[in-house]
Amino acid sequence: MHKGLTMAEVLITLGIIGIVAAMTLPSLVGKYQKVQTVNQLKKAYSVLAQAIELSEVQNEHVKYWDFNLTSADFFERYLLPYIAKINNTTYGTISDKIRYMRPNGTVENNFNPFLADSHIITMNDGTTLYLPDRGIYHYKVLCLDLNGYKKPNRFGRDFFVFSIHKDFGLVPYGYQGSSDVDSYTTFDRENIKNAPRYGCSKNSGTTNGAFCSALIMTDGWEIRDDYPW
Repeated sequence: MHKGLTMAEVLITLGIIGIVAAMTLPSLVGKYQKVQTVNQLKKAYSVLAQAIELSEVQNEHVKYWDFNLTSADFFERYLLPYIAKINNTTYGTISDKIRYMRPNGTVENNFNPFLADSHIITMNDGTTLYLPDRGIYHYKVLCLDLNGYKKPNRFGRDFFVFSIHKDFGLVPYGYQGSSDVDSYTTFDRENIKNAPRYGCSKNSGTTNGAFCSALIMTDGWEIRDDYPW
């Protein structure tokens, strides 16, 4: 006759299951969060890229757009008519509303787009877009916060930076001079990771991770093990 497990054996089995779960659960949660982040980022990028393509049908190629406009006027003229899901818009300085962290956990105070007034757009899915006014450039900076003002509020986790470039359209920040320093012309991951000011790395106290969107795209819309998560 087959006997059932004793209470001690049941407790030992449950204990083993608990230990295994404690060891594997953080890894599983981390992988899920990374996949979710990439999916949200890719969705936001797709919405913006499609809006630019549709706008080009009415307003010619992006190289003919007026980059001297304020961020609010630029958005309302070239993008707003082609983005369906807008909740509300405001205007103000990003750093007055929220503090963002570098990948190493320190506060980022010197990112130039944070110092200018921005046209702030909240999407129905909770994504927040910032279009800072930074003078006359051949590109417009476009910052994305995938979950609005909710935490972690960190570069490369929920905060990413792109540019609408006069010659190249929607590109990750830094590509072909679409930033004020540390620009890159090829999607070389070591250059993108280790750029001294905007590199996607935890190695430097001043490296803020503005190029993390470029690193994810370089890696085929994937967050790899050496990503500064």
